[in-house]
Parts: sequence; C-alpha cells; structure tokens
Amino acid sequence: MDIMKAWIARQPICDASRRIVAYELLHRTADGTAGCGAQATAEVLFHGLFNLGLDKILRGMPALVNVPQEVLVDERLLLLPRESIGLEILEDTLPSAENLAACRRLQGSGFQLLLDDYEGQPHLGPFLDLVDSVKVEWPGSWRQHRDRLIRWKAQRGGSLIAEKLETMDEFREAVDLGFDQFQGYFLERPHRMAIQRVPANAPARLRLLGSLADPASELEDLIAMVMRDPELSLHMLKLANSARFARKIPAECVREAMAWMGDEECRRWLTVLLLPQLAPGIDPRLVMAMIVKAKFAESILRVREGEDLHGLTFVASLVSQLVGVIGIEQSVLFDQYRIPDSLVRRISQIHARDTSNEEARAVMLAESYYEGRWEECDRLCASSRLPPENLADIYLNAMDWAAETAQ
Repeated sequence: MDIMKAWIARQPICDASRRIVAYELLHRTADGTAGCGAQATAEVLFHGLFNLGLDKILRGMPALVNVPQEVLVDERLLLLPRESIGLEILEDTLPSAENLAACRRLQGSGFQLLLDDYEGQPHLGPFLDLVDSVKVEWPGSWRQHRDRLIRWKAQRGGSLIAEKLETMDEFREAVDLGFDQFQGYFLERPHRMAIQRVPANAPARLRLLGSLADPASELEDLIAMVMRDPELSLHMLKLANSARFARKIPAECVREAMAWMGDEECRRWLTVLLLPQLAPGIDPRLVMAMIVKAKFAESILRVREGEDLHGLTFVASLVSQLVGVIGIEQSVLFDQYRIPDSLVRRISQIHARDTSNEEARAVMLAESYYEGRWEECDRLCASSRLPPENLADIYLNAMDWAAETAQ
C-alpha cells in the first residue's frame, strides 16, 4: 500500500457544551483497498499516520483510532504517543487470553482504551474491566443494558460516549441520560441550535455575505458595504497591512486596502471574518471545520482546468453551512435578508445534493471526505473525473490555509 495515498479524515467528539475534546480518525487507502482492515490499519498506524500531516489534522487535540484485534496484539502500538492517542477495541474483538493480555499491557503503559459499539454483547464483558470509555451507537439496542452501563460508570469512573447522533433531540436525550461525550453528524453541522437570537448587526452582514457570493456584485459595491461597518473596516485595513500581504506602504483607508487586495481576496477574507460573528457561541474549531470544508470544495474545483470561480464556491459553501447554524428557517433567511437569487439557487442545489451540478458535487465531495464517508467519495470522484489520489494533498492544503486564517 502506498502510504502517501492514504486518506485521513476526522470527526469531532464534543462534551455536553459542544466543545471539541477529541477527534476520531477515520482512514482508508485512496485506491479503496481494505480501508478498514487490519493490514490497512497497521500500515496507517505504524508507518503513515504521522507522515500524513497528523499535526495539521489534530491541531493539538487527542485522537481516537480503531484497532482491529489482529493489530491489538502488535507490540508496535506501544511506540505510539500514549498522551495523544486513544485506542478503540472493536465490537468483534474476542476475549482471548492474548487479546486481554494485550489490553492490560497497553493500559499499564498509560494508553486510554475504549470499547466501541457496545450493545451488551456477552463476549465484550471482560473488556469492561479494562477500558476507560464505552461508546454506544444511537439509538441502538444498548438501552436494554443501560443499568449495567450506569453501574460500570459509577464503579470505574469511566465515561460514556454516544455516537451517530443525528438530531438535537438525540443529543439532549444523551445528555439527560448521563453520557459524557458525543459524536455524530449532528455535532459537525448543527441544525438550528447555535444561537437563540440573530445578532443585531446580522441583517446587514448577511446581505454582505450574499453579495460576496453574487457574481454580479462589483468590488466597489463590496467596499461601500464594508465602509458602513466600522468593525469590518478595521479588520480589512489591518489584514491588508499585515505580513500576509507584505504591502510596502501601509494602506490608510479601507477603500485603498480592498482595492489593493483585489476582488477575489476580498470576497474570501470577508467571508472568513463574517462567519464567526454570524454564528456566536459555536466552538471556534467547528467554525474552522466549516472554513476547511469550504476551502476544500473550492480547491477541488480549482484543480479542474479552466475553472474560474472568483472565490464564489468558497462563499457559497460557507453560506450553505451557515443556514444550518444561524437558527432560522432557510426560507426566512433568504427572504428577510434579501439573499441574491443566484446564491439561493446555488445553496438550494447544494442542499438538494444535486450531483448534476458541478459546484454541489464539489461541496459534497469535500464533506464526504472530511467526514470519512469513503464510498461516497469514490462515487463523487468518478463523476467529477478527479483522481482520488489527489484528495489527501488538497485536504491538507485546505487545513493549512484555514489555520492561517486564524492567526
């Protein structure tokens, strides 16, 4: 297996306040071979994981990785950084003397052990005495064994992790039932839960956001809108005069700054500046995830010869994600804040997962890769005529770019 062609993605694990506390790493080979098998897992863990930009992906957060039983007994696991890697024992792992001894060895060496997909399976009982956390799928059949899990948590002081949460109701139920950590698509793309009210300056900024994604809007129009917002004006002036743009003579006003930066850079950076302000209360790392996926989608299209997008895909992707965060209905957002029809159509195609639309397909591909939905990646790569082996580099470059925006 060519390690450099491995795909690495991550899914956040949050606490009850929706703060990210760890990531689960999802991986497979770019050619689709044995993506979750023992050999592929061993190759990625022991040879490829730390050469694939792990520091870029995790940004200092701990990681959880699945460990098949064939790999569980491999002593090379002891070489991994125990302070930043948690090992998930899979549900098909047998309680053999060899496997249990391997768990004790890892536990004694300081590794965090987790039991994955527990539903009361009898053969997993012996592992409950060795693990620090238990993960259960939602809704699942684990509820029959709820009392046992509660006793286990009380006796061992361990943590319960609810995964595959899809809705706000499921998240709240898991919190009420005493779960400690939470994982699922719902937490990656919150739906109508981020804020209880729209910020007072949101209407004007939403209109600006819509203009950023409207190809008919001119740079002069954007400058005029920014000049009516003192805070944004200050940010853009500071950005233009930063080391990032290496301007020899500092700009003295926002008009000069934006004219010098140019149309495409202004659209992209204004979008980055607006996003956290329109979704207050969201973990900044989730905001960063939105930016990564938007840049990833834009970059996917840019590798196609002849594409000239003027940063519009980046903006459209972010706005489409923002619709699920800002806390009001999509139709109200579009009507009340006069989002341009051209952007409405593009967001609608993205939300409808219209695979006949090239931009929607790029956004879907970026999201499926980011979330480790590999089969969907394969289909979208084929329909986009994009070599799958290109995705890892595009993804890591998008993460680098997003990290730079936060500096």
